[in-house]
Amino acid sequence: MRKLVLVLFLTPFIVGGQTVLKFEDYIQMVKMWHPMAIQATLVNQQGEAQFMGSKGTNDPKLIAENAQKNFGGNDYYNLQKYGLKIPTRSGVSFQGGFENNAGDYLNPADFTPDEGLYYAGVEIKLGNGLFTDQRRAAIQQAEIFASRSKQEQLLMLNNLILDAGRVYWDWLESKSNLGVFEDALEVAGQRYSAVKLNAELGERPSNDTLEAKIQFQTRKVQYQQALLDYANLKALVQVYLWQDGTVPLVLDEQAVPIRTKTEESLSIMEDYLASHPELGIKQLEIQATTVDLKLKREEFKPELNIKYDLLSSTSSDRTQWNFTENYRAGIEFSMPIFLRKARGETKVYKYKISQKELQMQYKQAEIIYKVTRAENELDAYQRIVLIQNQSVSDYQSLLNGERTLFNLGESSLFMVNSREMKFIESQLKLNEIKKKINQSELKIQHAQGRLYQL
Repeated sequence: MRKLVLVLFLTPFIVGGQTVLKFEDYIQMVKMWHPMAIQATLVNQQGEAQFMGSKGTNDPKLIAENAQKNFGGNDYYNLQKYGLKIPTRSGVSFQGGFENNAGDYLNPADFTPDEGLYYAGVEIKLGNGLFTDQRRAAIQQAEIFASRSKQEQLLMLNNLILDAGRVYWDWLESKSNLGVFEDALEVAGQRYSAVKLNAELGERPSNDTLEAKIQFQTRKVQYQQALLDYANLKALVQVYLWQDGTVPLVLDEQAVPIRTKTEESLSIMEDYLASHPELGIKQLEIQATTVDLKLKREEFKPELNIKYDLLSSTSSDRTQWNFTENYRAGIEFSMPIFLRKARGETKVYKYKISQKELQMQYKQAEIIYKVTRAENELDAYQRIVLIQNQSVSDYQSLLNGERTLFNLGESSLFMVNSREMKFIESQLKLNEIKKKINQSELKIQHAQGRLYQL
């Protein structure tokens, strides 16, 4: 395990002698080095690699063929063919090469001059396969997969940052709670010492000493529990801190969280639906199924393939390249009679597209609801925090007044302790509400699918 040196990795600042880990720096480290963030990058790279591989179906191909037959001292045939075939995304293939065939029992169709035969031609699909075919559909699907991989990367980052952000704000709340119990412990210790001294001087009953001691011990237990909670959450924060995705890092012992953002409402993106990764994935699923549907519709057309090659016994004599005299041509035609396979599979893909469109509409409504709910929560907590701030101030005033009365001998230790507990509870509640404000901001951005932009 390596210890994280904030001076090297962040832009830290010092508050009260402590090194502060800002939320923005923390999130930046999570995005750069967390294993899940690196995995998200690999998902995107995998899609790009698959797309690059699919484009290989359009790569030019070198052709080399050789077939021989010798038996009983007879040279039946020796067939040699060398060439280059260049497919294109339009479905047209260009080809050219050289053939040299010989033999005692050579098929007349394979005859070539002694010096061989050059050819250059084209192969065209005029029916099934004119607008798309399996090869072009595979390229389109791979391109869609690459785009989907990018959306999946953004979705993974969006979820990762939500989890990491929640843990950070839990850590900040635990730090604030620790400060509350630390102050309460100090006050309880001072009161216990004062009450004990007054009891020894006969100015306080001995029972007050016992009650003050119990309060002091209670504050010690509460402080130790808060210290444990803080340590555990700090350890949980470290789960999200890595170097290069392979080395887990440990925070400096003095590192603490801090809120540097204002408590103002977020500026809401009106077009978040257009860029939301979940909707992007749904849209790409529809596009992929549409490619399949387009391919199936091609099966309603007959297969009509035309092939034409110009022939010449020399590559330099242009007079031999005659379109009407020296050529090799062919045509292929086939078509199912009932087209039941094409009709059935086309309907299947239409239903699939309809289903995916409905799923996308539902997902869009779900996202709008989540954003609206998170915005409502943020708005409510921002109003509640103002009320709770006033409550903390009022409980502070009541506690101060009760302490004054206690010092004058007009109140009991029980009343002071009661006021103090209410004051502590109000501070803890305030810390919780502030945390919920922070987490609501995260939830809004997560619901909008844009946490990865932090």
